[in-house]
Amino acid sequence: MEGMSSSLRAPRAAFVLAAAIIATVCFSILQSFMAPLLPSLQETFNLSTTTVTWLMTGYLLSACITAPIVGRLGDIYGHVFVLRIAMLVMTGGMVMQAVSWNFESLLAARFIQGCGGAIIPLCYVILRRTLPEERVPFALGIVSSMAALGGGTGLVMVGLVVHLGDFHLAFWTASVIGALSSLIVFVGIPASIDERSRQRLDALGALLLAIWLSLLLIIVSQGGAFGWLSLPIVLMIVGVVLSFAFWVWWEQRVSDPVIDIRVMKARPVIWSNLLAFFFGIMMFTTQILFPQFLQTAPENGYGFGLTVGGISLAMLPQTAAFGVGGLFAGWLERVIGSRISIVIGSLFCTVGFSGLLFLHGNVVQFSSTIVLIGIGIGLTYAQLANVVTRSVPSDKVGASTGMNTNIRNIGGAVGTTLAATIIMAPIGQAAPPILNFGIGIGLLIIVSIFAMLCAWALPHDREERVLVAA
Repeated sequence: MEGMSSSLRAPRAAFVLAAAIIATVCFSILQSFMAPLLPSLQETFNLSTTTVTWLMTGYLLSACITAPIVGRLGDIYGHVFVLRIAMLVMTGGMVMQAVSWNFESLLAARFIQGCGGAIIPLCYVILRRTLPEERVPFALGIVSSMAALGGGTGLVMVGLVVHLGDFHLAFWTASVIGALSSLIVFVGIPASIDERSRQRLDALGALLLAIWLSLLLIIVSQGGAFGWLSLPIVLMIVGVVLSFAFWVWWEQRVSDPVIDIRVMKARPVIWSNLLAFFFGIMMFTTQILFPQFLQTAPENGYGFGLTVGGISLAMLPQTAAFGVGGLFAGWLERVIGSRISIVIGSLFCTVGFSGLLFLHGNVVQFSSTIVLIGIGIGLTYAQLANVVTRSVPSDKVGASTGMNTNIRNIGGAVGTTLAATIIMAPIGQAAPPILNFGIGIGLLIIVSIFAMLCAWALPHDREERVLVAA
């Protein structure tokens, strides 16, 4: 792989940045479309709670498997070329969901949509290769915060669309968004800036990665349904251990690994991946736990009995806060560095979750408090991209950022399972109905504290560069 391409002229660079932002927002909107629709889809197809959650698990499974592999394909065949394909595949998955006729066809379409899981990592690499070095932290911060903003926007958009029709209309709306965004990517990001290498894809490494990730996600998401000590789960745990060990052994011996284990051992990458895992838990747990709280009827002892549209409006302040956190990320990175910025973002989340234990008496209190969480997540997402991309060699950026996104999705699977378990957990007759919600928020406080400790363990920005150079 040759060195980074020269920076584009300002007008073209602005177009590339705008297209990357639109691709990121589109991906995040389409990713978040499913969560608010789960209750109605469960009723429409007469499914159990465990079965309907496969619409989340299936997507995460597909995204986790394909993100690092597609990122590696970008390193080999060109990131713009692979980004275009990923956008088209994701949009095709949405069209298939719009024309789905039963649960099986909808689930298959979700798997296809998940193949676009590398879109954001591919955008990171394209921006790092094409923008002036001094503009990269700002650009990555904006794109990362747009990922969080797009997720919140998707939740709001679904609430508005379902008032006009059923879930098919929601998916057709998402399909149009995907098609327009794909067109903008084709026009705004020229193929001429692509760089290719003579490396090959490590097929066995990719297969082993897919095996242990698949087994791990099935264990995490379905372990409670099967029973954690049941024979299928125990066998899958053994399979994860063996396939993971073989994968690590193989990746350290092949010349062109899917994931360079030596790079993954770098201190900034280790702590960044742990942060991605914890923030994935926070992001996905809140996407299920918060709407559930808001739609619960007050006669149950808590909640406000909001409709899907009302839930969207109640969560709108948090959505706006995602963008605010990202907008300040670039400035904070220049003033105090990524490490302290992520510590501050984690602190915002801790304070926000702690506040929800007491400030949930009305919708205004609830919406105002989750703003802090939105700022924290938006700020941290923006900084993680900077930490990872400057901590690995240029020809490993695609796969490394794909793996970071991948680990965030694993955290998302844990968060989805955690939220579903909390919601369905039985409580004693003497316990207040709100106890389950309080337990969920308590666990998120613990997760956010762990995230803060991981952020504190990150090396200082100057030390990061020394480690990479070494």
